[in-house]
Amino acid sequence: DKVTIYRTLGEFAEKQLVKSLLSNQRVTFFEIQDKQHEHGHFCCEKCGKLECLGEDFSFSWKNNIDYKVISVEIIVKGLC
Repeated sequence: DKVTIYRTLGEFAEKQLVKSLLSNQRVTFFEIQDKQHEHGHFCCEKCGKLECLGEDFSFSWKNNIDYKVISVEIIVKGLC
């Protein structure tokens, strides 16, 4: 049933096998964790559609902080 599926997905997220993403409509999406192919996502503010931006989307930042960065999540919000 659905409860078993979501419980299993939650366990996969804890073990970093999948990544969970929360849309603006409080819907959780899951995708396979792939640290070699990190990418951003676009979320429509009106319909809640969430899609991968792919590797063509670029974002840069300077890491001038004294923290060890484990992961970065980029969610671009707008209208589709």
